[in-house]
Amino acid sequence: MSVVEGELNNSEGASEQNMVTSEENMVTTEENMIASEQNMVASEENLLTSEQILVTYEEAVEEKEAPRSVKQGSTEEKKKQYPQRYRPLWEQLDFCKGWLKPYPKNRLMAYCKACDRRLHARKNDLKKHSQCERHKMNMGYLQQGTPVRRASNKGSRSSFHPSLLEHKETAGWLSGVPGEPHRAWCRQCACRLTPQLKALRLHGESRKHRSNSERRPTSPPSAEADERGERSMDETDGRVDEPVSMGLATPSVGDRSASPLLESDFSGRVTYSIGLGNRKVGFLGAGQIAQAIAQGMLEQGLLLPHDVMVSAPSNRNLAQWRRWKCHTTHSNDEILEHADVVFLAVKAPLLVGMVEALTPVSDDKARLIISVIPGVTRARVAELLASRVVPTEQSIPNPEEPAPSLHVVRCSPNKMMSISAGFCAYCMGDDVPHALYLVVETMFSALGTCVQVEESLMDAYSTMVGSGAAFTCAYIEAMVQGGVNLNIAWDDALKVAAAVVSGTSKLLMRTSIDPSALRKAISTPGGSTIAGLAALQRGGLDEAVVRAMDVACRKTTDVGSHV
Repeated sequence: MSVVEGELNNSEGASEQNMVTSEENMVTTEENMIASEQNMVASEENLLTSEQILVTYEEAVEEKEAPRSVKQGSTEEKKKQYPQRYRPLWEQLDFCKGWLKPYPKNRLMAYCKACDRRLHARKNDLKKHSQCERHKMNMGYLQQGTPVRRASNKGSRSSFHPSLLEHKETAGWLSGVPGEPHRAWCRQCACRLTPQLKALRLHGESRKHRSNSERRPTSPPSAEADERGERSMDETDGRVDEPVSMGLATPSVGDRSASPLLESDFSGRVTYSIGLGNRKVGFLGAGQIAQAIAQGMLEQGLLLPHDVMVSAPSNRNLAQWRRWKCHTTHSNDEILEHADVVFLAVKAPLLVGMVEALTPVSDDKARLIISVIPGVTRARVAELLASRVVPTEQSIPNPEEPAPSLHVVRCSPNKMMSISAGFCAYCMGDDVPHALYLVVETMFSALGTCVQVEESLMDAYSTMVGSGAAFTCAYIEAMVQGGVNLNIAWDDALKVAAAVVSGTSKLLMRTSIDPSALRKAISTPGGSTIAGLAALQRGGLDEAVVRAMDVACRKTTDVGSHV
């Protein structure tokens, strides 16, 4: 019995302990529930706090974005109600003396007598205006009694004023042009400029102006002697004015064939700063020679792309012209009608068919026809075009004489004109007006070296100028092959050969030394050069070149005779 009682006692003790543990767990659960409720209350309080902060932020943003209310009696309200007005005392200020006065019928504005413009009647604005560069220049005009008024439209032109001569950026090289009040003259570059300070400043900073700083200053041309190539055809009397003397003989109109070479720097007789007088230039044909001439004139600034017109039967050769932004067309009639200077740049066999397809043009415009077709004479070109360019009855004093509105020039250009390093021989008749004569020399002088010759020598010059470049390339190619044979790389051999030929040409041009004398000076007796020259002579170099020139010249004459 005692054992059973002991087990019962143990069971009762364990149950009591379990009950106590359960009660403790229930108390802990209740405490956790209370803590959870407290956490929920805290979360609700935090949420309310966040909502209050957000509302406060939105109110602050709205208050910031809303226009500020102007307090009664503040400075801003006074400025709005009572704008600043003109004060006569300002005229006594140092920066306002001499140019400030009230603007009529508006006390809120002031007036600048030097600049001829209205200003706001604020002291700070007046001070800023007095410090600007334009006002300072106009004050110089005003102090000398000749105020320059503000331009009323875009088409008005600035006039040259003597105060520009004393400006720090133009002193020493600027002068006026007699008879041309809207032009200035650069004594270093011998060219005309627009008399505006900004344009003059840009010219003074240009590379061309800096490179001419060591040249002797030149005086501007007189109003009587310089026609600038802009005289009308009725005013032209066929007389060539005396050019600036540069040690060269000046040909008369009757003896133009004897005119000397015009070097590539063309700093004497004619300069391309004369321009072409707003003439439009057209090309009948868009091949290699036409592209070389147009590219050279565009790069030298003789023409703008919109002044260049070109026609071709297909689009094959017009792509490059379109990249230059020139006017392209397939109509030759459009070129002949609108262009003042027309280049005939087609092959000789195609000339007759092209001219016959042209629609006759009847007007009084003087056209300059420049033929670059080798072998075709001026007379033949004039004969073909006589039926296509018909002047009106008023412009023909004598029907038996040639039409005065058609002037033909024959020339022989080459590919190097595209980089303004070409050579051009040309011939023209004595009836070509002085203005068009200047146009011809201006164009060809800007593209390199030009010379006027008799027409009987044009085939020979065409061979030397046109074919001579190909013959020179053949020699350079042979020289490159010889260098490669001596273990020099192809690219290096080409650079050496081209540099040697170019340097030798420049030396001959600058020193005017005879080629045989230069060859003897380079050849050391018993040396390698004289041995190589002997090998060239044994190979028949001299005879081969002479024979090539003769064959090419006879071919040129033969092609022209069949036109």
